[in-house]
Amino acid sequence: MNRVRTDKLSPRPTRRAGSILGLLVAAFSPLTAWSALEDLRLLRVTERVSVITGAGGNVVVFETPEGLALVDSGSAEQSAYLLEFIDEAFDGAPVRVLFNTHWHLDHTGANEAVAARGARIIAHENTRLWMGTEYYVEWEQKNYGPRAETALPTETFYSSDPQPLFYELGGHRIEYGHLVEAHTDGDIYVRFIDDDVVAVGDVLAVDEFPLLDYSTGGWIGGARDSTQKLLEMVTPATQIIAGDGPPQDRAALAAQAALLDELRERIRVRMLAGKGVDEIHAENIMTGYEALPDPRQFINNVYQGLWWGGRIRGAY
Repeated sequence: MNRVRTDKLSPRPTRRAGSILGLLVAAFSPLTAWSALEDLRLLRVTERVSVITGAGGNVVVFETPEGLALVDSGSAEQSAYLLEFIDEAFDGAPVRVLFNTHWHLDHTGANEAVAARGARIIAHENTRLWMGTEYYVEWEQKNYGPRAETALPTETFYSSDPQPLFYELGGHRIEYGHLVEAHTDGDIYVRFIDDDVVAVGDVLAVDEFPLLDYSTGGWIGGARDSTQKLLEMVTPATQIIAGDGPPQDRAALAAQAALLDELRERIRVRMLAGKGVDEIHAENIMTGYEALPDPRQFINNVYQGLWWGGRIRGAY
């Protein structure tokens, strides 16, 4: 049984009395509970939407009378703990559908465990393709092998399909669609329309530079276009759930769009002057963004993403 630290608020009933003893009002008023043993944290964003942290990437839970929809499944190492935590926090409600925002293992690691409970898995076709093959991610200097068949998305869509797409659960429409060549080439957003909440995976970075996985199709131009698409979709009241970190608002998207515009131009002009990654990094081009970690990695991934696709001259 999990040991859970709680504070002021009265407990939300759970399937096993005492497992999750209560919920607390955080500084911006969502409800929160902690699992001391597994380091999982439940953050209630709206009446129906919650975020579980500590399982790898953020795991979003949408609660309806017919069951749960998840966005991303966290890491494989935390999969058993995650499902136990979900059972306790949501009274054993069945998981009906899982959306994968992209292929990375900290967001798809528990796919097998969720699928074993009968949930369908929805993703972009590119995500299924990356998960089903062997490939090398250069910026990580790491090989990835194909995932088990049971981990793969069971329903996919293509960039050419009419969008947005919709999934019905418990009387609510869940909207989703492609974010083209941003963090990867298979990114999607998932929008809970009635709650004004959008989950965007790692397309939005929180307190760090956006990660552009050029080895699997991400690049700075696509990230900028996808950020702009999201900006046009949301309002100042919309809560935006990134792949990591607390919920954000529209201002976070606007700030990321400005960062991408400013830094791609600073990097691009130096690339055209024949400078390499280390030379660009040595010029301290991160004015205004000094607090963000690992600028060299960001410069490298921008640089490689521009060269890989032949985008350096005609991308803007």
